[in-house]
Amino acid sequence: MTGSAEAWLERVLSKGKLAWPSINADDEQVGGVLAAHVDAGKPAPNNDEHLAELYLAAACAIGDPAALLVVERELLPTLDAPLRTMIPDHAIAEVKQQLREMLLVGTSTGAAGIMKYQGRGSLRAWLRTCAIRLAFREVRPPQTEFDEAAWLGVPAEIDDPLLGHLRMRYGPAFKHALQEALTSLSARQRNLLRYAYLDGLSLDDLGAIYRVHRTTVFRWLTEARTIVINRTQQRLASELGIEAQQAASLACLLQQHVELSLERLLVLQSDTG
Repeated sequence: MTGSAEAWLERVLSKGKLAWPSINADDEQVGGVLAAHVDAGKPAPNNDEHLAELYLAAACAIGDPAALLVVERELLPTLDAPLRTMIPDHAIAEVKQQLREMLLVGTSTGAAGIMKYQGRGSLRAWLRTCAIRLAFREVRPPQTEFDEAAWLGVPAEIDDPLLGHLRMRYGPAFKHALQEALTSLSARQRNLLRYAYLDGLSLDDLGAIYRVHRTTVFRWLTEARTIVINRTQQRLASELGIEAQQAASLACLLQQHVELSLERLLVLQSDTG
């Protein structure tokens, strides 16, 4: 370890002990875990703001009881509010338990998952992101594959209470986002979707209407679907204040379970051009 890396490690230890004097983890063990943050002799990004939290994460990774207690008492309770916007109360405890097992329990092949935290932002925010991803997994239908065509198709019936909660919470925002995405299409793009999904015309039928080859029609339809999907997800992310990846997962779930009639949306935006 280079001199700069050693100095960085000393800062981590110093700030961590100052922030959490109750933690008395072995410096050598903590240093060994933190060594993973040193790449080619260079320490992690030189931002001292979150070094204390990096110390806390490393102490948790070696199983220090005091560090685990800090996470349990100070950080995990802050996850309840964001999780409650996604899943019902009875599912929150399960998500938090999964988070404990994934992040705070080491394995025979390496350190606990919490050491994926790099100290570039607050540990609280990082844990919130991990919890949200677990919550999406909790409500995702098993063995469901994303299909662009199905994204625009007829929604399935819903009988899962978790998915029902998600639909009630975010369904209106998704419908609004999808409607705006459809409105943003050109007249030809909307008509293509209408012909393909409402009238059931084949690529050859559409090629005859527009006097182009079926491969051109396929490319036009693909472009229209991609625009709708991307713009719906962008609008959803903006309206809900979530990350793009989270909006994509949410949209993938909602498209199957929101009572949505693509026919109504397309008919309302009927064009003659």
